[in-house]
Amino acid sequence: MIYFIKSERYVKIGYSANPIKRVAQLKVSIPYHIKVVCIISGGLSDERNLHKKFMSSHYRGEWFYLSDEIVDYMDNAKNLMWQMGFDEEGISDLYEMNPLKALRLSKGYSLEEAADKMGVTKQSLREAEIRCFQGKITINALARYGKAIGGKLQYRFKQG
Repeated sequence: MIYFIKSERYVKIGYSANPIKRVAQLKVSIPYHIKVVCIISGGLSDERNLHKKFMSSHYRGEWFYLSDEIVDYMDNAKNLMWQMGFDEEGISDLYEMNPLKALRLSKGYSLEEAADKMGVTKQSLREAEIRCFQGKITINALARYGKAIGGKLQYRFKQG
């Protein structure tokens, strides 16, 4: 996936197989507020082609000045950020709020596709996602659902 992340008057055009995880990493490492503004299908070669296409707006590395040309491109692209779990503010807290739904979306599964893969009904999965959001799902259920769609539950404690 190709992501476009805005920070002030710049936009980062990058590639990641897992934009949710990548944005979380960038959020910690970049000292400015960032906002996901667009995610499109594509691989590393597509990312390189976009870097060439917008070379006249290049700032440094994968960062570009937010030019009219880049804004027009994003406006006309098939933006997948909603499907990936990002909200209108760009960066979604979905991963922290509902890791089960975030995992499903990051794998590109619809509710029905994930339910089929898990061997449960669509309604059962929807209820599990609601319970997860409410904090009322067991660790075992979370691990079982996550494993069925390619996730791995990691439970960690931080020093207090």
